[in-house]
Amino acid sequence: PTHNGGRISLLRALLDGGDRFRAFRRTLFAKNAMEDTSLYEERIRLVQYTNHAGAIISVLGALLFAEAPALSGLEGRYWEALWMDCDGKGTSWKQFWRERFRDAQAGQHAWVWINLPARNAEAPAPTNRAEEEQAGYLDGYLVGLTPEQVIDWETDAQGALQWVLFRSIEQKRAGPAEPRKTVWKWTYIDAAVIRRWQWTPKPEQAEPTEEDTAQELEPIEHKLGQLPVVRMTMPADLWAMGKLEDPAIAACRARNELSWALHRAANELLVITSKWDEGHVVLGHGAYLKLRRDEKGSDSAQYVAPSGVAFSHLQTDVASTRDEVYRVVQQMALSADADAARQRLSGESKSQDWKATEIVLGSYADLVRQAMRNTVRFIAKNIRGEQVETVSISGLDGWSEEDLLTFLDAAALAVDARSFSPTFRKVVAKRQARRLLQDEVDEGTLREIETEIDEADVEALDPLGGFRAPAGEPPPNDPPSGEGGNAE
Repeated sequence: PTHNGGRISLLRALLDGGDRFRAFRRTLFAKNAMEDTSLYEERIRLVQYTNHAGAIISVLGALLFAEAPALSGLEGRYWEALWMDCDGKGTSWKQFWRERFRDAQAGQHAWVWINLPARNAEAPAPTNRAEEEQAGYLDGYLVGLTPEQVIDWETDAQGALQWVLFRSIEQKRAGPAEPRKTVWKWTYIDAAVIRRWQWTPKPEQAEPTEEDTAQELEPIEHKLGQLPVVRMTMPADLWAMGKLEDPAIAACRARNELSWALHRAANELLVITSKWDEGHVVLGHGAYLKLRRDEKGSDSAQYVAPSGVAFSHLQTDVASTRDEVYRVVQQMALSADADAARQRLSGESKSQDWKATEIVLGSYADLVRQAMRNTVRFIAKNIRGEQVETVSISGLDGWSEEDLLTFLDAAALAVDARSFSPTFRKVVAKRQARRLLQDEVDEGTLREIETEIDEADVEALDPLGGFRAPAGEPPPNDPPSGEGGNAE
């Protein structure tokens, strides 16, 4: 009952615009009472959509993922490869989850299926975990499921997913000379098994009905002991597209009502007053109104047009409804928990206009990092048999507008921490290495730098920077005893 396919399709249309939106023109712009059919068809043809809602979501996504997510607590070839290509299609971890964020805005939920490579039936079966890992059978990859696909699911009393059912429609052709084949597929997943069904359209029937029976395929026992699906849900207070739906539609209608009024007013109406009844005036593509005058009147011909008074009111309505779309994010911040946002607000370095956006972005970052963490821990524990106690996901806070100097100034103020905590200094160093180099070097190089930082002897570093001179030797910048020199 919580899967509203019609609304999800509408929200996706408002989010993506283009052809998706054009499919909803007749739904959003109904025919007016007494409106001529030809005029209605012309009005529908001229409908345009300025995608303010999609722009807002794109900006939120860009800000949220300005700093790439980083994994700590797990190392090895597999994890480095997963961060570069997590779905077997060359999609990076960052890009994959940015798409899931957009999915969650369209349908409130984003779904990730943690899948495993198919086993080679002709190859010898592995006898232990090492052979499985060597064959690549433990290299789990991610499959993004859109909210349009996931049509049914169930949860327990604590809200944990018990099973998921999703539908997909595949269209394939063997080559340009072959016809395209369409196959409808349904996949059911729970904590023990994967069940699958498929249905092929008939020449006279493109979609299945309740009377049709789908062919069930051989079930697959995945033996993972837990449902391999992670769900990321936008709370109602943070579901931006859910809040943008009404103002986006209102702004679109207001804009098109103004455009239609201007379009119609641009063609003034010729009004002819005469005593004759027969004959007609040829105007090319236009139309005219013919009125019969009385006996004392005189023949006349003139053009009439709207006064234009209503245009200013329509223009004001367009501006106000557009502003309502952009006010949604600020209103969302009132219900978001600022303490959970992990902000570092500093007055001078933050603009007041961005505070609301920062609160919302901080809450989004917490949601996305938690979904990432759940995914990584499932792979590590249920598939690869690795420890998950120290697994953590960082990043996704580049939106904070805090430049490098601001961060270093804040770190320099923590004199006690720098003096007494070598771990503090290593954490700061690793974080700055990522912020400086994440777009310049690959993940393997970054991990090598972090390993070198972990292995560095920070005890040899002066608490306020630089290296301590060995015992019994003068500091490197001081002249030897008895000689002149500049103390600078």
